[in-house]
Amino acid sequence: MSKLQLSLCCGSYDRTRAIFDGSVEAEGIDLICTPYKNPDELFRRTLTNMEYDICELSLSNYLYARSLRMPLLAIPVFPSRKFRHFNMYVNVNSVKEPGDLKGKKVGCPPSYYTTAAVWQRGILQHEYDVKPKEMKWFTEKEERLDFKVSKDVSIEVVEGGMPLLKDMLEKGDIDAMIGPKAFPTSNHVAHLFEDSKRVELDYFKRTRIYPIMHTIVIRERILKEHPWVAVNLLDMFNRAKAAWRNINANYLGGLAWVSHYVGEEEKILGKDPYPNGLKENRRVLEALIQYLSEQSVIQRDIKIDELFADNTIDT
Repeated sequence: MSKLQLSLCCGSYDRTRAIFDGSVEAEGIDLICTPYKNPDELFRRTLTNMEYDICELSLSNYLYARSLRMPLLAIPVFPSRKFRHFNMYVNVNSVKEPGDLKGKKVGCPPSYYTTAAVWQRGILQHEYDVKPKEMKWFTEKEERLDFKVSKDVSIEVVEGGMPLLKDMLEKGDIDAMIGPKAFPTSNHVAHLFEDSKRVELDYFKRTRIYPIMHTIVIRERILKEHPWVAVNLLDMFNRAKAAWRNINANYLGGLAWVSHYVGEEEKILGKDPYPNGLKENRRVLEALIQYLSEQSVIQRDIKIDELFADNTIDT
């Protein structure tokens, strides 16, 4: 029997490398793999014209798309996670601590509901009692999908994008910046959390949340015609991740104490810092859904089980 030919576009991470080099395959599928170069551009194209059968997508974008009942369905694979306290910057002349953000102007590139920014606003609200409506927001681009922002939230698109927003932060025309991008500090610009690693570690110990950034989505019609595809793809991503975890720590990078860092991380995050499946990720997914609802990005109640292919829900 011939294999089902499908196209895949996702990041060529260490945990997906075995898929791209062909050492791990999905049973019954002839996969044409393309690594993305620009995730923001990929996400925009996916939401406007799904050009790949299987695609990595911003998790907040997917949740919003699913709330609109777009014909995409995910499998519980989460290739990108990141703590986001580090990526919060402030002009030191106007902001010293999180509570100072109330009433301030905040840059949010590339867009208001990018996943990193959703997590950061949720953290500010639930950890420091700073609500989104208490700040004025400046974004780099229009939203990937048209959504009705809450009437008590102010969002303005700044022509000139990220370079202009950084310049505005340096000059004090805006007071802070959040989002997925890191950039150098200066005499006027500093991290909101000076010791972000300590803050992130404390956050994880209390909440057990390692923020998910992306998931893997599939054209819904493919899963209706071939429901087995979801299970076989999930198995492929799990085996690719296992291949990465089996690599000797000394080959994971050029850092002198890489084995020490890997051991330290395992003590905190466990043997697998990138768990797939729903059993180990419901808490994280529930938190993001809550934040999206509170920030008026999604307009209807979404259940976790409606987000993923039925035959992958018990994983």
